[in-house]
Amino acid sequence: MARRLTRTLGVMKTVHLTVRNEEGKEVGRIEGAFADSDLATLRGFLALVGRVNDSSLLARGMPGMSGLRFDEDGFHLTAKPYSNAELHELLHVLRPLILDDEKHSYGRISGLLKRVFRDEQFKKHLRGFQRIYDHGEMSLYMQVTIGDSKLFDKSVLHTWLNGKQYHTDTEKAEAWEKFEQSLSTENARALLIAQLQGKVKALFHLAYLAQLVLNKGNDA
Repeated sequence: MARRLTRTLGVMKTVHLTVRNEEGKEVGRIEGAFADSDLATLRGFLALVGRVNDSSLLARGMPGMSGLRFDEDGFHLTAKPYSNAELHELLHVLRPLILDDEKHSYGRISGLLKRVFRDEQFKKHLRGFQRIYDHGEMSLYMQVTIGDSKLFDKSVLHTWLNGKQYHTDTEKAEAWEKFEQSLSTENARALLIAQLQGKVKALFHLAYLAQLVLNKGNDA
């Protein structure tokens, strides 16, 4: 039976990782067995993350939100400037990584690792980066509401991508235009790049874990 199972699944690669808490202290070791197909998926994911790393915006340093203030003129977000060409290139290389149904999407790769490493500390670790991926890093520290819209929330980027970029949903396009008018174009651009920075940061962290698995690393 064991030989038959091995022929069916192929040679499984067993990987041991050290789990550390937020202070860097070792809290345990976990073990997982990866099928050849799992490893191939991780390699495909890393290749796509490499394309993101090679993009023009990443090459000069991924901009993020650099300031937030309230004054008599209203609400102001600031970020390093970026061109539309840089933005569109980044969106192109991010597409297979952030669209949920794609084979190498963040959600699918995160799910693969959680399925293999069945450890609550490890899952908790991934949940922290899932929040950054979903809502941006600022969501860890604060929230701002304009009308009925939360700024540091995945719904903002979702509306923009589906209304203006990856899809042309008329309802979402109209919702985005109203949101941008209420926020200002400058604030909206700063908010969008901050949200995308969160996705890139979380993707790079997941890529680090994937590389550890492929290298049979012993530290996480």
